[in-house]
Amino acid sequence: MRSPPVGHGFDEGSDHQVWAEGSYRVPIIYIADWPDRYIHTQRDLPGNLDPTKLRRAIFIAAASGWYLATLDNGVNQLPGSAGMLERAAQMQRRAAALRASGAPEENIFSLMRYFRWSEAQATDYGRFGLVVTNEGRVVGSLTPGIRPLAPSGPVYRRILNQGPMNGFGYSWFDDGLARAGLTRPRLLARDPEGEVASYGYEALNLVDGHRSAGEIRDYLTATLGPVPQDEVAEYLDILARLGVLERVSG
Repeated sequence: MRSPPVGHGFDEGSDHQVWAEGSYRVPIIYIADWPDRYIHTQRDLPGNLDPTKLRRAIFIAAASGWYLATLDNGVNQLPGSAGMLERAAQMQRRAAALRASGAPEENIFSLMRYFRWSEAQATDYGRFGLVVTNEGRVVGSLTPGIRPLAPSGPVYRRILNQGPMNGFGYSWFDDGLARAGLTRPRLLARDPEGEVASYGYEALNLVDGHRSAGEIRDYLTATLGPVPQDEVAEYLDILARLGVLERVSG
């Protein structure tokens, strides 16, 4: 799951969409240069690459790999870092704008809950065999009094791991709907707020065998825009009918 970014956001429709999707969950750093007059033309050749931009991209990738490879249990940079504080300020501005627009408090709480969850994920180095503490107090102090969302609705897990439902001009999902005689779910007609992933892409990514439909709705509301829980539940039910998901409980 990605926080709404400052500047350009997450685009679907290229190689990174496949790797970052819930089937494979390969961590990625996506560096794009757009607009580009050569991309996807007969002049999309190595000789037309901008060497300065290419060096920057290689440096960012190499520095990120080095940073993660040389971490140790004494490292505790991310909690309280300038980046986290900037993201917190962005979250608070979004919350203030939502409140000023008359949005329900539950939508604002969704945003704050997601912020706490995403920052905890950012500082979880368990997959690297490390233990980093202290982040809970820092993040918690920025979102006081926000309790976790109580699970509601059914829980699913993914059983068909073939990659995204759509991509590169083909929709496996739409073909499946046609074969099964099912109506296209309402969730897919929603446009997200800003340059972020689509509701369908992110909702499926959030299915992990533990999150309920209500918890997924909470994350979608925080990152893409408000959405009713019944639309999320309908979409997940259709994915189950197509054999992509299996209902675990609820």
